[in-house]
Amino acid sequence: MDYHSSSTDPRKIQLITDLLRTRFANVVNHGAFSEEFVVRHDGVSSQLGFALEVLDERSLEDLKRSMVGVILPILLENPGKRVSVFTTEVDVGPTIAF
Repeated sequence: MDYHSSSTDPRKIQLITDLLRTRFANVVNHGAFSEEFVVRHDGVSSQLGFALEVLDERSLEDLKRSMVGVILPILLENPGKRVSVFTTEVDVGPTIAF
């Protein structure tokens, strides 16, 4: 089941999910204080987390551009890692337990 903040535009969550599914076999959304996604590819799980401010401030088109041009490539280049998207930066680090 997919969970997300009630304040987050569900179209943005769907856009992120759809774009992730173009590159990863298994995509799960675990929303809490930020939007959290777990993706699995070739037996390796990676995480993608968005600060809620990012999703609140970006338009659908800007979010799509960021996902395709920046976030997906970083996620694909860092299997088994956590990619965190903030308003001013994208950080790569170890995965965290939910």
